[in-house]
Amino acid sequence: MNNIPQEQSTPHQLERLAAQRQLYSDAKNIQNINIILSIPCVIIWSILIAIFSNLQIYAALWGLSVTLLEQAILSHLQKNLQEKAAKIQQLFDCDIFELDWSQLCSGSRPEPELIISSAAKYRNKDPNYLNLKDWYPVSVGQLPIHEARLICQRSNIWWDAKQKLRYCNGSKPLIVELHLKK
Repeated sequence: MNNIPQEQSTPHQLERLAAQRQLYSDAKNIQNINIILSIPCVIIWSILIAIFSNLQIYAALWGLSVTLLEQAILSHLQKNLQEKAAKIQQLFDCDIFELDWSQLCSGSRPEPELIISSAAKYRNKDPNYLNLKDWYPVSVGQLPIHEARLICQRSNIWWDAKQKLRYCNGSKPLIVELHLKK
């Protein structure tokens, strides 16, 4: 009834998914750098200051430098990568769901060069795109396109919620545990 299962598995679409995954991965790496610069280094500086009190000025300089780096560069770069990844996912979805690209809602389309270079970087991890095949359930091919779109978008929402829950459980187990006990 629709071509979603076939279209999502074309090399062109798999390349888009690979680029999207790579850009989100790059954004996470920037977030991890920021966390490493902030939390462990603050602990180390606190210990060093407790032992050598004359290092206070250097610790303050470190804290100021990391804050400026995060505000001026890292957060902007991370947000930029996330926006590019989201646009590539939007482009993928518009094509396989047979929808028009909305310039008003989504802005300009992602540059093909960005997709190609990001997908090439992703290919180092997954050369055959095995983790990207059948992005949406193949069974949606039996449905009319309007129903298949809804099921695929529901699948996206479920996956996103699962990722957020996994993040919360992994990074804040005490908060989640306290919340569940109430």
